Amino acid sequence: MSIKERILKERCKFAVFVSKDYFKFNAAHFIAYKGYRERLHGHNYRVDLKIWGDRGHDGYVVDFGKMKAVIRQLCKEINEHVIIPAKSDVLLI
Repeated sequence: MSIKERILKERCKFAVFVSKDYFKFNAAHFIAYKGYRERLHGHNYRVDLKIWGDRGHDGYVVDFGKMKAVIRQLCKEINEHVIIPAKSDVLLI
């Protein structure tokens, strides 16, 4: 468990983990650093989400309907795109 996760766990009483088969996207990428250049290739990515928080007045930590809609939209927006290592010290972008 990361430091960030430990702090959140201490502050919040409840955690919700969500993983759905349709939380996925495909993207191409490559790695470039001094002395190494990787060929462009793709992967299939799956998104899992863990949220910590206290229960609201309705008894829930998060509105699952809204959360699922946001994740689906984000996956749709980045699906079939290229991820560029914009902070690489060997590329000029």
